[in-house]
Amino acid sequence: PLAGVHEGGRVAVIWFGGRQSDGFTRSYPVGPSQLPAITSAVPALHGFAGHAAGEASVTDGRAARHVDLEFVMPGYFSVLGTQPEIGRLLQEDDDVAPSGLPVAVIGHDLWLDLFAGDHEVVGRSLRVNTRLFTVVGVAPLGFHGVDRELPADLWLPGRASLLVNATPRAPVPGEPFYSEFVSRLARRATFDQAEEQLRAVSQRVIGQPPVVFQGVGLWPPIRATAEDTGRLLLGVTAVVLLIACANTANL
Repeated sequence: PLAGVHEGGRVAVIWFGGRQSDGFTRSYPVGPSQLPAITSAVPALHGFAGHAAGEASVTDGRAARHVDLEFVMPGYFSVLGTQPEIGRLLQEDDDVAPSGLPVAVIGHDLWLDLFAGDHEVVGRSLRVNTRLFTVVGVAPLGFHGVDRELPADLWLPGRASLLVNATPRAPVPGEPFYSEFVSRLARRATFDQAEEQLRAVSQRVIGQPPVVFQGVGLWPPIRATAEDTGRLLLGVTAVVLLIACANTANL
């Protein structure tokens, strides 16, 4: 189980992407403006929050650190059932258009590293690349998001990516886009029902069906490969056991 995630087995990971013939993955970006048409047709899931990985240089004005971070939609922490150690987590009002409020949630390790575990950290300033953010909370000990392979230590409103990642040569898009979402299974619903409903409406709205996984912990393309490898290993194990049984029977 992932630290800070409540009943992780009831969390669904929805990934809008697929595998090409050469083995590489591709994704189909989905914007917040497309979500209402999708979520309204999926009663098997409760809450729907996109998240996207990133990296940045952060400093409190003295020491700078390079950190992995996540840009998240409202509802990300509530879907996961995560509770703050200090202050609060990101909420609906933080992700307003056009670029979100300049607020941040920091991980426990970053809190110790940059702020020496100061319990008065809420309200302190944090510079992310060239932008100033105000710390509103500290994530619980051990919580690093939903990807074990790329643990995050900083969370920003999704629309803040339009500022943090902006460059003079790149135009700023109208809204952020996500390929990976988390949601929570509704009571008395099943993951098969959720996937069936999602695939039907997504095919109609964005022209591509998603892949739905039960539980969190691995980035979906890696997870798909891991599951294929797991099936192969189980098959090999079954063959070895059959040979052993046959040899025993012969003896």
